[in-house]
Amino acid sequence: MTDKIPVPTAPKKSPNPVAQKRGKASKVKGQVFERLITNRFKEVFPGARRGIGQARSAKEVSDVDGTPFWIEAKHRKIVNVQKAFEQACKDTDGRPAIVVWRKQQGTILVSTSVQTFLDWFINSTLHLSKVPAVLIHVELSEFLTLLADCPNGIETS
Repeated sequence: MTDKIPVPTAPKKSPNPVAQKRGKASKVKGQVFERLITNRFKEVFPGARRGIGQARSAKEVSDVDGTPFWIEAKHRKIVNVQKAFEQACKDTDGRPAIVVWRKQQGTILVSTSVQTFLDWFINSTLHLSKVPAVLIHVELSEFLTLLADCPNGIETS
C-alpha cells in the first residue's frame, strides 16, 4: 500500500476588476469600430452587416459581412497589420482578405495585398505573375470611392 503525498497547489487568484473593466472596454471599442466600418461599407454595399456569427459559432466569420471582401477590423493602440492580414487570409472563405484598421484616434486605413489591389482596382488584364508579397495601405474613404467607381463591375445592391 502506498501513501499519496498531497501536492501543494497555488491558491486561486481572485479576478482583477481593473483588468476585467479594461477587457470589456476593449471589446466594446472593437464593436463600435465594427459598426462604424459596417456603416461606411453600406455606402457601397447596402447589404453590408456586422459579422456577429463569431460569438454564436465556432466557425470564423468576417467582421463585416455582405461585401465581396473578407474584412478583419482592428482598432487598437498598436496594430500589427501583418498579423491581422495573415489571420484574415487564413480564415477567409475565398473572398479577398482586407484589414480595416485604426490606431487610436488615427486615420482609418485599409490594407490588402498588392495583387488583390491590382485585381480589383486596376484592370484584370494587368494581372502580374510576380507581385511582391507586401501590403498596400489606402485611406478608407479613398478605398470606398475606388469601390464605387470600380471597373470590375461589382454589384453594389
